[in-house]
Amino acid sequence: KERMKRHAHACAGGERPTLRRLRYLVKWGHWQLLEYEEASAELREAVLDEVVRAFSPWVQRAYLLNAKEGARGHGKSPGGSSSVAIREVIQHLAPLCLLLQRRAALKAVEEAAEAVGV
Repeated sequence: KERMKRHAHACAGGERPTLRRLRYLVKWGHWQLLEYEEASAELREAVLDEVVRAFSPWVQRAYLLNAKEGARGHGKSPGGSSSVAIREVIQHLAPLCLLLQRRAALKAVEEAAEAVGV
């Protein structure tokens, strides 16, 4: 738990985390999920929360880019600046997608969903 507190402090900055930081977080999260495999579901949920929370600014960025594109009527060309921004967002969200495909993460997500009745 102490490691998670230190990690949370490192993430609290208000800026979008770098790709390097997100990749590290995914590795850390996977390692923690494996380490806590026999521990309480609450610990695994806390690990998921820490990892997924770091991706939130990038999800928000994707939403805003999508809203901006919709307002413009998709007038940008495929090589435009919005395409570059979208590629950047996809690149930063990819590590989360990869984590969620791992057995330990999938199991933790399923347990968390069951715990809240989904």
